[in-house]
Amino acid sequence: MSDASKVCSGSGRSATVTGWMTATRVGLLVGLIELPTGHAALILAWSGGLPMGLLVMAGVLVGLVIASALTIRRAGGTSFLGPFAVLVGTVPPLVLLSHGGLEGGRWALSMAISSLLATTVAALAFPATRRPAALGSAVLLGIPAVVAGVAAVVGVLDDYAERAAVLARPYKLSGDYTESYLSTGPDGSSIAVYELADGGEIHVASTASIDDDLPTSDLSTGPCHTKTSDITQNRWVECDVVDAPWLVLSAHDGATSEDLVACAEHLEPMSKFSFYRSFARGYIEVIPG
Repeated sequence: MSDASKVCSGSGRSATVTGWMTATRVGLLVGLIELPTGHAALILAWSGGLPMGLLVMAGVLVGLVIASALTIRRAGGTSFLGPFAVLVGTVPPLVLLSHGGLEGGRWALSMAISSLLATTVAALAFPATRRPAALGSAVLLGIPAVVAGVAAVVGVLDDYAERAAVLARPYKLSGDYTESYLSTGPDGSSIAVYELADGGEIHVASTASIDDDLPTSDLSTGPCHTKTSDITQNRWVECDVVDAPWLVLSAHDGATSEDLVACAEHLEPMSKFSFYRSFARGYIEVIPG
């Protein structure tokens, strides 16, 4: 190896070491100061009023921004990344404080994550450490963002699916049955009302949830009994459905238990697509909440 190559190699190693050491100093500065200061600022806000707490926190953040920028500048890096390192390193403590999670080892975990994030971003300020720092920043910032995004989407879809299963109709009557309207029962069930060709009404009530196993064929009625309204004294016949305890059939206005037995053979499971489409069409509720 020539003297020139040795000098270049040594210079490269020196620049890399300088970059990581400077970035580490910035990371430690951010990680060790922000969380305790944020906690102290909250206490001041509770005891001395919000302006006092905000003033203390703002002062500390301004000091960290100046110190980080100067530290990077003196080492020959791009100084504007100092404030960015402070900003990125501030996120974990703020998330922790906003959720009130200051017990146990969460202090140390939050401080370590803050230091690591700030160190990685500060290392972007130096050409010798920029490539690994960029990869590290992408991983450290990307993975939590993806996980949080996926968790949010899955949570909304689960909530929507649960509401769809409870409010929509997992089964519909096919054949010579005319659907009249949908309603909600006193127990929160969904009720689909059908008219018979020769008079009378069939009510199909469901309290299904998304976890219920929906049989696809051979539905039949179970025990049937007569019910009487305490208010109107109206009488109707009600039958359970075998293998679907959350599904109840009832006969009104002249319909009989024989009509219920016949209609059980015409109950058809809705497909997933039509299941959710029916829910969306029947209930104007886009965002569960």
